[in-house]
Amino acid sequence: MIIDRFQDENGKHTFLSNFYPSPIQVTLSADETLVYPTVEHYFQACKNPDLDYQREVAAASTPGKAKRLGRKVQLMPGWDSVKLDIMRLAIEAKFWPGSQLTVELLCTEDAYLVEGNTWGDTFWGKVDGRGSNWLGIILMARRTELLHNITGKLLQKG
Repeated sequence: MIIDRFQDENGKHTFLSNFYPSPIQVTLSADETLVYPTVEHYFQACKNPDLDYQREVAAASTPGKAKRLGRKVQLMPGWDSVKLDIMRLAIEAKFWPGSQLTVELLCTEDAYLVEGNTWGDTFWGKVDGRGSNWLGIILMARRTELLHNITGKLLQKG
């Protein structure tokens, strides 16, 4: 089976989208914690280490607005070499053991996940069947990791 869009019309797979509500909390200091409402907010905030910028992204009213802020900011040095790791961390935070979102991810079973889109993103997804589909790859890897963790715990109990 292939899930080829995360923004489907019936809403069944929208939870896979980085725009789906899934708060990520980051402690900046003993006095300050930022909550990013979605993976998209978190990812865009990571593009630049300036705390005022990160606060602005966290406060963006929609993931689309957070993405627009990320398009305008000066990228931190070496961004291209860390962006996949940052996305992996964000996906781990979104799909943590025991969460409802993790249950939904595991219910996709062995489906091939494709972030199909019409806006031209061939790095994180695919357009007309072409692209690297890094978001889909990271999601499938996280699903496998979670499944192995569950299986390992069941075997330990047995």
